[in-house]
Amino acid sequence: MSLFNAYMSLSGATDADVRRDERLAHHTTYRIGGPAGLFVTVHSYAALLKVVSVLAEERVEWVILGKGSNVLAADAGYDGCVIVLDDEFSRIKVGEGGLLTAGAGALLSRVVNEALKAELCGLESCVGIPGTVGGAVSMDAGTRREWIGQRVRDVVTLRPGEGLHRYEASEIEWGYRCTSIPTSEIVLEATFQLERGQKQAIAEDMEARLRRRRSSQPMGRPCCGSVFRNPPERSAGILIESCGLKGAMAGGAQISEEHANFIVNTGHASAADVVSLMGRAHDAVRDRFDIDLACEVKLLGFGASEGPWQEIPVGGGLPAAGPCRPRAGRSPAPARRRGQRQGRRGAQRHGPRHGRSERPRPRPPRAGPRFSTMPSRHAGVRPRAARSGASATRGGRAPRPSSASWAAWRR
Repeated sequence: MSLFNAYMSLSGATDADVRRDERLAHHTTYRIGGPAGLFVTVHSYAALLKVVSVLAEERVEWVILGKGSNVLAADAGYDGCVIVLDDEFSRIKVGEGGLLTAGAGALLSRVVNEALKAELCGLESCVGIPGTVGGAVSMDAGTRREWIGQRVRDVVTLRPGEGLHRYEASEIEWGYRCTSIPTSEIVLEATFQLERGQKQAIAEDMEARLRRRRSSQPMGRPCCGSVFRNPPERSAGILIESCGLKGAMAGGAQISEEHANFIVNTGHASAADVVSLMGRAHDAVRDRFDIDLACEVKLLGFGASEGPWQEIPVGGGLPAAGPCRPRAGRSPAPARRRGQRQGRRGAQRHGPRHGRSERPRPRPPRAGPRFSTMPSRHAGVRPRAARSGASATRGGRAPRPSSASWAAWRR
C-alpha cells in the first residue's frame, strides 16, 4: 500500500481535512495512542466517497472513528487511515410522529438533549454515554436492560463500491454490544422512533440516571468505559473486585477504585499498561470463577505479531465473544407500519436501487481470542462488478451518487 500516494491524492480535497502522523491520543477518551498513518476528517458524502475510492486504489486499510470512547489505540499507532465523519454527518433533525434522525457523526449527548428539547422520551438510557451515533448504533450501546437498538427505526449505511443501503430495524440483529451490520459498511445515519412525554419528567429521569453513573463510575477521568462485557447474570466489575484487583496499577494505568470494570489513565499511561491490566483481570477471573471475560473495548493498531497476544487478529470480524446473538425482549416497531414503510414509502424515497433491502447475511460462529482488534477495512480488494443499477469504482474514481442524492435521503 502507499500512504504517501493516498496523502498526495487527498491533499486539498474538497470537504476533507487530511493529516499525516496525527496522534490518536488526541482523538480517544483514553488519551492514549500513537500516530495514524493518515487521519482524514470528511465533511460531506461526496468527500467520503472520494476518500474511500482513493484508499481502495492505493490499497490502504482504513477504519471509521467516532469520538474514540470505546477504543484503545496502540502506542505504535495505526499504519492505515483513520476516517472521522463530521459536518454533514453531524446533523440532527426532529420530525413528525416522534421521529428523530441523526447523522453518524453527531454526539450522542447532543441527540439526547435534542430529544429532551422536543419533549421526546425513549433515549434516557443513553444519557451520560460518550461517543457518536454511529458508534452507539454499531455496538448497540446502552445499559444492561435498555439499549439504543430498541428505539432505532432504520439505519442508512454506505457499502463502499456499491452505494447507500437502508436497513429496517427488524433486519438487524441487536446483540449485547454488537449488531449484525457488516463491518465493511459505514453507518451514515439512524432514525429513532420516540414517544411524546413530559419535559420535566424526562429531565428528572435523565438527572437520576446521571447521578447513579457519577456515584458508581469514574466519570471525568480518561478511560474507555467498561472494559469487559458482563457475563450472563453476572457483573464483570464485581468479579474483578472479588479477585482483589480494585485499585491495581500497571505503569500509569489503574483499575478504577469506583468500578473495577473501568481502567483509567492516571496521567501517563501507555496502551501496554492498559493491556497488562486487562490481561491480569481476565486471567484472575478465569482462574477463580472459570469465566472467560470477553473484551468490550476495541483495540486499534495491535497486529497479530505486535500485540500482547499472538492470537489477536488483524482486521475486521466480530468481537471475541462470538457471533452477534439477538437480545431477548426486543420491542420492534409494529409489523404493519414497518411493512408499509418498507414497501410503499421505501420505493418512493429511495428509488429503484434502494426500494428493496437485502437482509444481512448471518455471520458464521467464530472462536476468537480474548480481545479483538477494531475492524479494519482492507480496501485493496476491489468489489466485483456491481449489479444492475449500482455504481462501481472505476480507475480509482469515486462512484457517483445514486439518483437518490444524500440530500434526498435526509428529507
